[in-house]
Amino acid sequence: MKRVIRGALAVVLVAPLSVALTFARPGVAHACTCAYNTDGTQAEQQLEDFSSGDNAVFTGTAVAERREGFTVYYDFDVREIFRGDVGAKTTLSTARDSAACRTGFDLKEEYLVFAGTYDTQDAPWSVTMCSATTLSTNELTRAATLKQFGEPRAVTADERAAADYPHGLSIVQWVGIGVAAGLFAAGTVWILRRARH
Repeated sequence: MKRVIRGALAVVLVAPLSVALTFARPGVAHACTCAYNTDGTQAEQQLEDFSSGDNAVFTGTAVAERREGFTVYYDFDVREIFRGDVGAKTTLSTARDSAACRTGFDLKEEYLVFAGTYDTQDAPWSVTMCSATTLSTNELTRAATLKQFGEPRAVTADERAAADYPHGLSIVQWVGIGVAAGLFAAGTVWILRRARH
């Protein structure tokens, strides 16, 4: 009798679960679905989104890439700045996984970059495929960028030189410091010799 009760109980408990699993459908995995359409149809709306807040818009060449954990960092040489506090050199972070809206850059290619300050992972800027970032040769996006932000400011030779040398000093400034130090040393030696005589 106990066997019959156990069997009936098992059927009562297992049958609904079996039916539910038979008709259950696996969930759909959601990946990044906001990728920028480079044909220009989304340009004006996405550029308007970058006209406020702590965002940056610039053209620059990707010169280095490094990966740390789930993040990829790209170093950029900046050529012109439409918006934002961007120097002659800057770094962007992006997710390592394309399902997390990763934006990849080919080194030595120039891009029109739309970067933000959300989840930068200690870089100055972050970028996702949801932004309007594209190759700088994309005329539709560039035209929309000019319409939204006006003419860009070119990075000057002084800004580039300051970015290339430690502490933001150019080579001319370092030579000046060296000459001044040499004159100071020579003057000190001359004064000490005169004081002995």
